[in-house]
Amino acid sequence: MLVQYDPDVGATYVVLSETPCARTVEVGDLVAVDVDEHGDPVGVDFAVAVHQITESMIAEVVSVFPELKPVIGDSREWMPQLSY
Repeated sequence: MLVQYDPDVGATYVVLSETPCARTVEVGDLVAVDVDEHGDPVGVDFAVAVHQITESMIAEVVSVFPELKPVIGDSREWMPQLSY
């Protein structure tokens, strides 16, 4: 997993897979999940800076994609892994 932050737009992207995105699923006002052609998550887009990601945003993702709970459920483990 790779966490990318784009300071130009103030958005954080969590790369889950190198598989191409087929479509995007909006799971909240500021959160979207990119999925592949089979509907499997390949990335999570938070339209906020990494320090603004809340537990409720993560809960929105997990409510739609429960299989991501082990991956992003504990944000303390992945938030420091930033790539600019």
